[in-house]
Amino acid sequence: MCAMNVSTRKASLGESLRQWLIAEKSRLRPSTFRQMEYSAHRWRDFWGERKAGDLSRADIEDYLAAYAEVHAPSTTVLELSVLRAYWRWAKTHGHTRADPTEGVRAPRLVARTPRSLSAADTAKLLEAARDAWEAALDRGLPTGRALLYPVLLIAQSTLLRIGSILSLAWEDIDWENGAIRLPGHVSKTGEPVAVPMTQLVRETLERLAPGRAGTSGPVFPDLGYQKVYLAFRRICRRAGVNASFHDFRRSGATALLEMGIPLPVVQRLGGWKSPATVLRYYASASDTSVRRASEALAELCNGAQGAVQNQPGNA
Repeated sequence: MCAMNVSTRKASLGESLRQWLIAEKSRLRPSTFRQMEYSAHRWRDFWGERKAGDLSRADIEDYLAAYAEVHAPSTTVLELSVLRAYWRWAKTHGHTRADPTEGVRAPRLVARTPRSLSAADTAKLLEAARDAWEAALDRGLPTGRALLYPVLLIAQSTLLRIGSILSLAWEDIDWENGAIRLPGHVSKTGEPVAVPMTQLVRETLERLAPGRAGTSGPVFPDLGYQKVYLAFRRICRRAGVNASFHDFRRSGATALLEMGIPLPVVQRLGGWKSPATVLRYYASASDTSVRRASEALAELCNGAQGAVQNQPGNA
């Protein structure tokens, strides 16, 4: 282990992460390195310019709790492994004396049926978030947690991941063609993504960008994972709905499939690489769809019985 020195110990988390990414890039596959870049971006957003050596186990646990609100348990376990890899490197290279990930337990993976929000619950959450949004508009351009409404609206209307939404730049908004176009370096899969804007999403973004000609930079410059997590928890309590942010993406995929939208279309809209991923993790059957299926089977069975009874010799 190299000797601790004052200059490296005083380096900000951002500078430490920059050095880590440079050191790791040459030995990793591009896809793996891209995921590490996403993680480093989230950490800088969550902890700001604190120093790696100042972060504690409680800080790591707070981050993972916020992360788990918008990601699947298996993805949260993977994020913890990336955190551990970084802090091992930081400790080895003198950026911290202690490893705050030591003793942090990965979330327990519990097999459960994917949760899907009902239309009523979705409406309650959007309404609660819209109240804060409208109140902020009355005082001027909304900032911070008041921006949760357009974030939820985009999530509900486009199936975009939370990371992609928070990374949106005004340059990604194709006003002329009514679409949101994400470059490959922002997309989780590394592939460019283009999704149509609904009229409501367009009108909401227009209220954020008066005189949008020439508008550039982040759409949500002061909104990160931590603020989204805290604001979403508050909205859930106000609406009386038990949900996670990721339920918007899951519910949207389920609703589209139940409406008869072909799987390849849903896959393309949501940016999934494999249709199997959509069916395994996102498409959950609602009670209503199960009841309709049961009724359809009953009708099929009754029809078959009737056909048999009407055959000659069965009268």
